[in-house]
Amino acid sequence: MKQISRLKLNIILAFGLIFILTGFFLLVNFSKSIFEVFPALPVFSIIAGAAVLYFSLTFFKKAFFFFVGFYAFLVGAFALFTSSTLCPFSFTQSWPISAILCSFSLLITSLAKYRRIKSSYAYPGAAIAFLGIMFLLFSADVVKLSFSAFMARWWPIFLVIFGIILIVLFIIQQTPNHLPYTQDDDEIGDILG
Repeated sequence: MKQISRLKLNIILAFGLIFILTGFFLLVNFSKSIFEVFPALPVFSIIAGAAVLYFSLTFFKKAFFFFVGFYAFLVGAFALFTSSTLCPFSFTQSWPISAILCSFSLLITSLAKYRRIKSSYAYPGAAIAFLGIMFLLFSADVVKLSFSAFMARWWPIFLVIFGIILIVLFIIQQTPNHLPYTQDDDEIGDILG
């Protein structure tokens, strides 16, 4: 197979992003009535996210820019979806899904940069997903109690959970061959670049 030049690959990536954006906009636009105004903020978030994603894949090659672009694109797409008639929930009811999208963006960023999920991306992603799911339970009225009433009554459970996590980490650290962090995973520079 003949090797494609870098410029042609960048053009292919740009057209791929343009086709995805156009298809998504048309899909959402056809589901709305003709007289509704197209929401500007989600569209701006999608376009800005796609632009940052494009530049992170072609020029910058930094994980931080990839994460920001991918997350902005996903949140914009989700906000656009909730503003259409396809979704029965509003963005204010389903805002915790943006936290779940953040954790998904962290995992995709790890896969894009390292071709595997590293612990420096997986652990924060899991914590953010847990918080997003917990807030979604209250936002979607699965839990009938208000969040402030729940926290006033059950806040000590978070101390218990945090203590269990610390004890499990202590036990895991006692066996040297099964450390959850490897030497290349504990650098803060992984997330920024």
